[in-house]
Amino acid sequence: MQQNVTENPNCTCSRLENGIYEFKFLANGRATIDAFIAQVERIYVENPESPLLRFLIDTNGFQVSVSYFLQRSGEMRKRHPNAPHERSAVLVDDSALYAIISNMVRLLRVPITTRQFNTTKRDEAIAWLLN
Repeated sequence: MQQNVTENPNCTCSRLENGIYEFKFLANGRATIDAFIAQVERIYVENPESPLLRFLIDTNGFQVSVSYFLQRSGEMRKRHPNAPHERSAVLVDDSALYAIISNMVRLLRVPITTRQFNTTKRDEAIAWLLN
């Protein structure tokens, strides 16, 4: 059973029974990133004492601006310097795009562990998040 956290025309977020937050991108563009960031910030505020947050991010094959994503992520981290550690599994069709984002996230020096999975490997991604 899923608990609906946020519905947005660009990005939805549900909390699964196992505690994983599942994001689904529904469109291209900056509005999708803005919706994603807003939802993550809300989760931070609602879980200030959590030692670890688990995110499953399904890009649905949509392309987003890497530079805008990194800009918004950096701004969010400045607003929440003590945010919990994140473990994120990203479901992608294009592994090259993921590699770029993954390397850039490392440059932000934030407490995020991330791994990519093909969109057909959702169950494998969930198992990795829970380990």
